[in-house]
Amino acid sequence: MSAALEEKVIKKIVGLSDDNLMFLSDMIDKFMKPAQSETTSKRIGIAEGKFVVPDDFDDCNDEIAEMFGVK
Repeated sequence: MSAALEEKVIKKIVGLSDDNLMFLSDMIDKFMKPAQSETTSKRIGIAEGKFVVPDDFDDCNDEIAEMFGVK
């Protein structure tokens, strides 16, 4: 953080009441997330290779639509 921005933030919070400081602290904790580490696994492809999708995947679409009253 630049020194000018840091001074600006300090000036804004210096006169706040304890209640307002607690509220501000709670909001910072709630909305500020730590930087994502590189060790975090990606969710996309998590089940890759665990399921087999048949070639005729869409063959039952008419039957399914009928079951839900679409056709």
